[in-house]
Amino acid sequence: MIGGVLGLAGFLAACIAGIAAGADPITTLWRAVLALILCTTVGALLASIGLVAVREHVAAHRERNPIPESQQPEPTTAEPAAGSGVPAQPPQPARAA
Repeated sequence: MIGGVLGLAGFLAACIAGIAAGADPITTLWRAVLALILCTTVGALLASIGLVAVREHVAAHRERNPIPESQQPEPTTAEPAAGSGVPAQPPQPARAA
């Protein structure tokens, strides 16, 4: 998503700069497409670097601050919580009297 947003921002900036400079429309579009490709690539690279950094930070935080066993939720086979959107039991067909 970051790559796409950065790519579109680069495309828009190149279009505005080309129009403001009075460049030929074809030249402006070619430069805008090149800016789109370059900025999308750079944005994707930055997003992947950011993802790795966040994952490492979360892993380090979890390691430094473990959840005590007394506070960890126990696995359960109980019925889903009210309001979860999952029916507790499938609806039963109506019986003839």
